[in-house]
Amino acid sequence: MFSIVPVFACRGPVLTTGETALLLSVLGGWLAAVILSIVNGIFILLMPKRISMLIHGSIFACYIGLAFLLFIVGSSDKIQNLWVQEACTVLAFAIPISVIAHFIYLMVFRRRQKNEPAKDI
Repeated sequence: MFSIVPVFACRGPVLTTGETALLLSVLGGWLAAVILSIVNGIFILLMPKRISMLIHGSIFACYIGLAFLLFIVGSSDKIQNLWVQEACTVLAFAIPISVIAHFIYLMVFRRRQKNEPAKDI
């Protein structure tokens, strides 16, 4: 019988089923976040009002900046402070959730814009 188990270079600790599910969920969330951040950027560029473009552009820049910060700080092996480790753990879950939530908000925003009648000036 075949079993799919992640293979590491050092053949280190064996992951349990729950840990494997958590790892795959986090990786799937990040994959979805990367794809949806590209879509969010396109939606933001297509916004009709400049003020809403600036607001959502700043939100976009915030979570992209936090993602780069997480990868820079998280890739360091010399993290000694517990609060930095905790912040990296929180960001690993919070960034994909915020990107997906922003995508949902932008979809609702676009639908409202399409259903709103055009104003004659």
